[in-house]
Amino acid sequence: MERTDGVGPHDAHAETDRPRAVADIVAAPDFVRPHLESFYEPGDLEVLEAVGAGERAVVDLVAELPGVTPESLRRAHRRAVVTLSSDATTAVAAPFSDRFEAWIVFEGWKDLPPVVRERLAAWDMDNYVDEIRERVAEVAAGHRPKEGTGNDTFVLLEEAEAIVKGAKRLFVRPCSCRRIVQSCDKPVDVCLWIDEDERDEGWEISRERGVEILRGADKAGLMRTANDADTAAATWICCCCPDCCYPLLASERLGATDVYPTRRYLATLDDAACTRCGICVRRCPFAAWSLEGAGEDRVLLLDEHECRGCGVCATGCPESAIDMVKRMAAGDASVPSSHD
Repeated sequence: MERTDGVGPHDAHAETDRPRAVADIVAAPDFVRPHLESFYEPGDLEVLEAVGAGERAVVDLVAELPGVTPESLRRAHRRAVVTLSSDATTAVAAPFSDRFEAWIVFEGWKDLPPVVRERLAAWDMDNYVDEIRERVAEVAAGHRPKEGTGNDTFVLLEEAEAIVKGAKRLFVRPCSCRRIVQSCDKPVDVCLWIDEDERDEGWEISRERGVEILRGADKAGLMRTANDADTAAATWICCCCPDCCYPLLASERLGATDVYPTRRYLATLDDAACTRCGICVRRCPFAAWSLEGAGEDRVLLLDEHECRGCGVCATGCPESAIDMVKRMAAGDASVPSSHD
């Protein structure tokens, strides 16, 4: 009988050794190894042990493991237990880091002890910082990151909407950063994937629904980042906060907030239209706006160094007194953007 709790049948034999063997195969951190079965179902462990550290043909796995089918292996691919080739003929073990992201996004922290949660979140952030270190250095040196590595970039709401409206297909997934860090109560189902969904994990939605998600996230005070400064090439859009967002937290650790994520706009104020209501002060994720003085003498000030150009202040201004102007380059004078 085929099992429904994993990708194959559960074999009680060697149950003690199997998690240890799988931990080596997927490169799980030492402190996670006693809790490995929180991340993998029994059938997952059997398949991973059969796949090992190399590549296995799907037909061989199906023939070797009772209850394993091409369909169950596709489910294992979606859950980042294994990674299938593009033609789904071969499988390799997905690294634990991939499984952790899929697990935290769609399954949650489950019953892990608090101390393990904290260590796992710190471990994942350390991995992310190492992953983007070279990319950030290239941006800081004025170079475009290597092809395929992405370049996290702040995008305006209207730019994000244009990306979504031009998508052939659109998918939404929960924000992995917010699932892991859990430092705010902002909306979670706000990460949009354009045209292709990595591992087929997300939910396909209409472009109209995608625009609704962007506008709702903006109303909640979330900014937007995309994975390419050339927004026409963007393959995902995340709706971010400064409390949980991995790129923002990692750039702080690397001392690179001036250059990463890439800033492309600067907020400017129409002083005559401004009523000094203070909404922009409250909405700015980076405390770039401030109100000084009292009564009719109050003055609204912008710290240009702290402005990342996310546009959250402009979309929240009831008087439309804030415009976003295009930066020519980091440190250069700004010029009006083409959308103004």
